[in-house]
Amino acid sequence: MKKITLNVDELAYICSQMNIILNSGLSVQEGLEVLLEDTSNTTAKEILKSLYDDIADKQTLYKALKNTGVFPGYMTNMVKIGEITGRLEEVFAYLSEYYENESDLRKTIKSVLFQPIILLMMMFLVVAVLVAKIIPTFMDIFNRLNMDTTDTFKKTMSYSMNTGITVLVILAVIIVVSLVAVLMLSTTSGKKIIFRFIDSFGPTKAISLKLAQARFCRAMTVMIKSGVDTTEALEHVGELINSKRFKAKIENCHKKLLDNKGFAETLSEEKVFDGMHNQMLKVSYKTGAYETTWEKISNMYSNELKDSLYGIIGSVEPIVVAILTVTIGAILISVMLPLMGIMSSIG
Repeated sequence: MKKITLNVDELAYICSQMNIILNSGLSVQEGLEVLLEDTSNTTAKEILKSLYDDIADKQTLYKALKNTGVFPGYMTNMVKIGEITGRLEEVFAYLSEYYENESDLRKTIKSVLFQPIILLMMMFLVVAVLVAKIIPTFMDIFNRLNMDTTDTFKKTMSYSMNTGITVLVILAVIIVVSLVAVLMLSTTSGKKIIFRFIDSFGPTKAISLKLAQARFCRAMTVMIKSGVDTTEALEHVGELINSKRFKAKIENCHKKLLDNKGFAETLSEEKVFDGMHNQMLKVSYKTGAYETTWEKISNMYSNELKDSLYGIIGSVEPIVVAILTVTIGAILISVMLPLMGIMSSIG
């Protein structure tokens, strides 16, 4: 099969359909046959046909998914666990919810990137009009009037033009870099570079940590609800974390669990969560209500992450607008003041 990449929306759809199929009492093979009949997309048909052929050849769904080379390792490993534990229907339900949350998160991140870019583009256009049309128009007017302009006026107009050009260059660089970053998010290697930068850049470290915590919680919720042992869950969840700092904490937790240390205590020692969430987990593991607690903590971190991302939008937009206002105001004032001086001298 040629190299195909599935996005999170497509993964969520496939998982939800498989959950519906299994809940209806159909076998995996029968379900894939139904999906093949209902699917018109050529790429999807190719994937489903490969899965159907492998299942018809008596292979497990886990192996069939892995053979395509299309599905992420986390999903295939979860399907393997579902087949072993007999909870495949639940696994697909949880995976569907997981990828839907991932889709919402990525849309939020893109929104955070796109809104400032749009404002910067508007700012670029306004300054470009000032530099290309308005300032040259004023200079032409003065020349046509055959008026002797002072050195101060010439310097002011030159300063306005140079300032405008400098601002345009800076804006162009920022816009290009931002657009490249957005495009990089659509590729696997690009995402790694972007997330590595976010994880190491001072002002964005807190966002990187919240993102890692939210993904960790969602993945742990899915696996624990699917009957996965906590030690095994920590082994699988590492591939979903982009933050090196957070991944190191998870690896340390895994090692301590292998040394028979308590799970909640290990997370607390490594400071995976803050104090309140650590305490919630400790209590839940003592009372046996840890499945519900994982879901609560997952929702908390997801909401905190979204609030932080929208907070960035809320702080960036006024800054961009303020810079736009000051820049345009400075350029216009530098043009209008000499004009007013000349007009007063005429009067």
